[in-house]
Amino acid sequence: GGHPYERFLVVRYSGDGKLDTHNFTYGHEENGYRYVDFNSQKPEREYDVVVGQEGRIVIGGCARVGDDDWRFALARLHSDGRLDTGFDEDGKEITNFSTTFKEIGHGLVVTEDRKIILVGEGWVEEREHNTYHRARLCLAKYNWDGTLDETWSTDGKSVPQISALAKAVAVDEHGRVYVGGTRGADVLVREGYPRAVTAVVTNPDGSGSSCNVPVIGFFRYDSDGNRDMELGRDGYAIACLHGNRLAHGTDLMLDDDGRPLMAGYGRRGEDSDYQRFVLAKWDRRGRLDTQFGFNNTGTVFTKDPFPDKSSNVIRAMTFDNQG
Repeated sequence: GGHPYERFLVVRYSGDGKLDTHNFTYGHEENGYRYVDFNSQKPEREYDVVVGQEGRIVIGGCARVGDDDWRFALARLHSDGRLDTGFDEDGKEITNFSTTFKEIGHGLVVTEDRKIILVGEGWVEEREHNTYHRARLCLAKYNWDGTLDETWSTDGKSVPQISALAKAVAVDEHGRVYVGGTRGADVLVREGYPRAVTAVVTNPDGSGSSCNVPVIGFFRYDSDGNRDMELGRDGYAIACLHGNRLAHGTDLMLDDDGRPLMAGYGRRGEDSDYQRFVLAKWDRRGRLDTQFGFNNTGTVFTKDPFPDKSSNVIRAMTFDNQG
């Protein structure tokens, strides 16, 4: 990061781990990889990639369009690395939400009905805290041709008045959209790290518990872009770790029964030097899953996964064939 000519980079490997120079022939000098430029004079950063229908490769992230203005960015390639001109005519799309000045796309999913959803956060200046910016949840839904899906939240874009950092997205069999990341009633961020917040977690018995630190959690939307207010408490589900530990969500998946599982990292307090792996699991109603985690709490906070006491951060996860 930081180089003025950062670009999206796509690398394709064969099953034996070697660069795929046979099938990915439209890459850099036919070496199995290629760059995608949105603006050759400003940096662009990719954060997620999905292989969709017909082997199309969809890449999501952000591109800088001004001195410090970032926008959601998407690109789509054919399986051989060519830009797909059936996507916004040139294979690339930049989306401006207008209400925020720095919009970072993180989580990407391609649905079975050929829709593309990119989620992340936008930043709004916070005048009372000169070095802080307020994070707002940002979501965009696209048709397969790269146009915004106007059946989603009237114009294909949504910036609800929710302070959150969105890092991952998943879609269930009913077309409902799960958006996961870091949640609080008031997320203020300095240099990318959320400060203390206040939020309420739904316990397995339906009661609520208060957290005053950043917490991992998720929101759920229907296929039209309406937030599910019956989920958890007030339309969101979170997990407060034992001891009121800080936690930041980085990835989200649904198991075979449609129960959300989130991964991330956390620490014991703001002054702690070491970060640890964090997992949390909920049922479909947004209550923590008592069949999972430490002492059936629905959460896992690893103690010292590695002997060198270094900080450990989960960025991605997957299920094996045994769940």
